[in-house]
Amino acid sequence: MKTTVVRVISACLKVILALALFVLCTLIVDWILDTLQIDRKIYQGVSCACANLLTIGVLWLFWQFDRQKEEFIFFNKTSKDKVVSVFFVALGLAGIVVVYMIAADYISDYLNSLKENLDHYRESVNRYSEVPQQKVPLWDSILYIVTTCTLVPFCEEFLFRGIIMGKMRMIMPGGAAVLVQAVIFGLMHGITVHIGYALICGIVIGSVYLYCNDLKMPVIMHAVFNFLGSAFPSLLALEQFGIASSVRSDIRYALTLIECMLMVPSSIAFVYLWYRYKRAKEEKEKEQDAGDAALNTQEVSSC
Repeated sequence: MKTTVVRVISACLKVILALALFVLCTLIVDWILDTLQIDRKIYQGVSCACANLLTIGVLWLFWQFDRQKEEFIFFNKTSKDKVVSVFFVALGLAGIVVVYMIAADYISDYLNSLKENLDHYRESVNRYSEVPQQKVPLWDSILYIVTTCTLVPFCEEFLFRGIIMGKMRMIMPGGAAVLVQAVIFGLMHGITVHIGYALICGIVIGSVYLYCNDLKMPVIMHAVFNFLGSAFPSLLALEQFGIASSVRSDIRYALTLIECMLMVPSSIAFVYLWYRYKRAKEEKEKEQDAGDAALNTQEVSSC
């Protein structure tokens, strides 16, 4: 479909609306919990689950209403080899973020501002930085961990790769759409250390969605990434399990080492997905050219 000024403006406004709905849903849940006098710092699992459920519901309605004009989010069947490749890419992406954080730690020794950002970042991702773990019910801690690996990946992928990237693909080439949604994804994580690795994740996950054209693949990637980076360490840290700090450190070190080692096969898997995408695109173009040639031949014959 031809790209017009009206089409571009419409796509951009709908992206802004989707982002506004995303933020509004969180604010509504926060207001409801505050009104009910439920401490969101203690019941962070409840807060996170409710916010993501409401957001998914609202964005799903947004999609159902807007897709009547033109489809822009795709759920397709993906071959097993692509699923395996996506899983490896997710593991390698976790390794890239580990290297990123190690580099940031090293640079922070020479930059006080970066050191402050890193400290603030670690506090923001630490569930118990403001509330002692003893005050948080075990069921809420488990709920938060489960939500991090299920609702959060689906919600964020549906918004950023589904709606935002889908709308951008309607008005620009796929590669440009990947970059635009990655920048928005990074900015939504805040202008701190977050933004750097969020931008990297946005580019890699967006590229995988472009290559597979199946939103389930970025959801799987995001779920694996969140499990390795947040859920699994949080499980290990639960005092109810009684895991010694030295054992937790050894497990985290081993996991980090594995993630870094998998960066090479992850890169190969990523290139494989790109190659499959390129081949499919070339075959589709050949079929279209053959169809156009046959149509032209019929027109000449009829004349």
